[in-house]
Amino acid sequence: MKYLSIVILTFCLLLSVTLEAQVNTGSNKIYRVSFKDKKNTPYSVSRPLEFLSQRAIDRRIRFGIPVDESDFPVNPAYLDSLRKAGAQILFTSRWMNSATIKVDTITVIRQIRQYSFVTEAVKVFSSTDSERVDVLPYPVTDTETAGLNYGHAFRQINMLNGDFLHEKGFQGQGVVIAVNDAGFWKVDRLSLFKNMFDENRVKMQVNLIRGDDSVFKDHTHGTYVLSVMAANIPGFMIGTAPKADYILIVSENGSNEYPVEEEAWISATEIADSAGADIINSSLGYSEFDNPAMNHTYSELDGNTLRISRAADIAASKGLVVVSSAGNQGSKEWKYITAPADADSIITVGAVNAKNEYAPFSSTGPSADGDVKPNVVAMGWGTVAASLEDNKLELISGTSLSAPVITGLTACLIQAFPNKNNMEIIRAIEQSAHLYPFPDHLMGYGIPDYQLAYEILSLSQTPSDKTISLLKIYPNPFKNGLNISFFSKEKSTVSITLYNLIGRKINEYSTEVNANSFNREIFKINGILRPGFYFLELNDGKTKVRERLVAY
Repeated sequence: MKYLSIVILTFCLLLSVTLEAQVNTGSNKIYRVSFKDKKNTPYSVSRPLEFLSQRAIDRRIRFGIPVDESDFPVNPAYLDSLRKAGAQILFTSRWMNSATIKVDTITVIRQIRQYSFVTEAVKVFSSTDSERVDVLPYPVTDTETAGLNYGHAFRQINMLNGDFLHEKGFQGQGVVIAVNDAGFWKVDRLSLFKNMFDENRVKMQVNLIRGDDSVFKDHTHGTYVLSVMAANIPGFMIGTAPKADYILIVSENGSNEYPVEEEAWISATEIADSAGADIINSSLGYSEFDNPAMNHTYSELDGNTLRISRAADIAASKGLVVVSSAGNQGSKEWKYITAPADADSIITVGAVNAKNEYAPFSSTGPSADGDVKPNVVAMGWGTVAASLEDNKLELISGTSLSAPVITGLTACLIQAFPNKNNMEIIRAIEQSAHLYPFPDHLMGYGIPDYQLAYEILSLSQTPSDKTISLLKIYPNPFKNGLNISFFSKEKSTVSITLYNLIGRKINEYSTEVNANSFNREIFKINGILRPGFYFLELNDGKTKVRERLVAY
């Protein structure tokens, strides 16, 4: 394999960029205007193609989600009134029924506040979730599997058994991933992404900050994030979803931090939905702003208070899987997750290193209302990503990088199970993780096993005479105890018994299980076992399942 140099990079704050931007925050006169209703709208649920793509409509049909008024764009007559008053429309939100506008004078806002259809006009005037951290890089190995040669990216994929999905042919084909970020500088020129353009898999480009489609000019953050998923040079670097389709949306202005970018994020997420995305990667997070008076409080991170988090949950209600980085506040005074990571129907991702150890910078949970956050973790400490120099890679740290590891593999899982809804997909990922069902506030349910998630989803839809199915026993070889994962189709009492090679019972206990349930049990060994072969048996009275084990 051709070896190319690797630059060690500590992930830092977004670089300042000079935007003549549509969002010229220097004016200090940007407002969010909320509307009372959508009365007299020209849109109708009987004509959804006027405001949703066919892919978006198909997703709603597949999962039984009705098209309703929340899908209607903001009433164009209201927007016309704002323009006539002297406002420039930056972007809108159909779910929140609002518009973000720029005005030259406070007089314009005073006039707009008098309109009968306006409920409020609030000044909004954020950064990725990645902060400067000290990184201890781990060796990057060149490892080839039977199916794909991942090159330097092997560890971050193999840690989650993502190579299992890839080798079964699930590499994201036909799945649309939307990436909300700060910019994708040089993505159109780097060899790592050439395959994506050659195959016409960049389906849309939107820059909400500039107000055009120039996503390759402004910032590097999205370049790193996208490479973790989309890279495709065998023997050098392969990403977690190397054959997926992508929508690239710039919603983040790297030069300052104000709530206006939360409004842009909401608009970006709605664009992803209406364009027919299946999954959204958001390596962005918001808690503190350049104006401290606008800061969020931890009590607001309950999944229901902040607009951006409510929008993430609305996206989930439309059938999308939303993946959010947890944030990099773990070793700081704030320490907690950042919005929209508190949303309860999304996957929030923390970070570990190549040795499966918690990364101290990774933001902690739970959410303010006690939900498990982060949901899971992936490699975000020394993650292999694109370099801005062609034919080089960098080791980058931050939950901005662990999120796309999860996003890409989840896209492959969606490809494998297109008729499973987003909550079923998320639940299987959580159940597959190594700490399930006992999460903590650092790693949530822990490191997912995408092979196990695949098997959980397979068993839940495959007819079988077996009432119980053994999924995984580890470690094997073992010494003091075993972790047992199995699926039960019926409510029953399952006995778990360890036998030696000649059939003598060593240890036994029983557990109650529910119908159509994934179960994980810890089987403790009484006393000291002699090294040798043993059998573990599961028996629910109808089905017996046996597995051979080795003790040492």
